[in-house]
Amino acid sequence: MLSKAWIKVLLGFFALSLAAGLIFYPLPVLQVKDTNDQALLIPLLRGKSFSLEYVHSVQKSPVRENFAAVAGNQIQLTSTTFQTLGVGLPFLSTEGQLVNNQGTFELTGQNRVFREIRLAVMPVSYQGLVYNNHQYLLSNYFLPGSLVEISIQSYSPGYLIWHRIAVIFKGGLLWINQSLHQEMK
Repeated sequence: MLSKAWIKVLLGFFALSLAAGLIFYPLPVLQVKDTNDQALLIPLLRGKSFSLEYVHSVQKSPVRENFAAVAGNQIQLTSTTFQTLGVGLPFLSTEGQLVNNQGTFELTGQNRVFREIRLAVMPVSYQGLVYNNHQYLLSNYFLPGSLVEISIQSYSPGYLIWHRIAVIFKGGLLWINQSLHQEMK
């Protein structure tokens, strides 16, 4: 029979192993990174679906592209919603099934898979990521004209905590936000 001291040692070792496993276990993270390695990291803890919203440059109407994180840290376009038909918006039957829901068009069944999505941050198009009912307006995190890459990465909770601390103490994204607001005044 084990003594109380050994039981405490085993329980301590088990608790330490469990904590280390939780700190280092990789989680899916939606990463938006610019060419200066400034990064917005959004852990996908409450589902793997997210959206990219923007105002279409030609039609001047809102567009919402719906995505899901899939196997191999890839991004799958599942559907697109928009309010007008026209140049630059999908409408062909080969692109999916188009349904008109009282003036809002939804194209489903797209199922296109990407490793990453690249775009330039343009404040006039109000580009934003939506995850878990929270919108991340890209112009709040990156300078206008910045080239960003949206991808799915695997990061441990320990790294995410370290990244958050580094952003706070080194300026990081907060510095960009402050400089943006200073430039706009």
